Amino acid sequence: MCCRSQLCRWLGTKAEELGVEVYPGFAASEVLYKNGGVAGIATNDMGVAKSGARKETFQRGMELRAKTTLFAEGCRGSLSEVRSKGTPLHACHNLH
Repeated sequence: MCCRSQLCRWLGTKAEELGVEVYPGFAASEVLYKNGGVAGIATNDMGVAKSGARKETFQRGMELRAKTTLFAEGCRGSLSEVRSKGTPLHACHNLH
């Protein structure tokens, strides 16, 4: 038996050893598309007040583009929901 956070940390280390770029602590806010396929994700802007105004610490979110994008947010994650709409995966999802 092990702690999930320790397992994830270990898996991240192994992935990085293989050349995978891991960005812990950054939530994806949208899926980026190119030619009808997934091209990557964009992260949220940081340093934005509740009112929507930019704070002094404002930083634009990053666009992370890749040949392969892995969605590891679970089957009910917000981006997985958007991505699966209109697919057989979405039909299975609605059975619950």
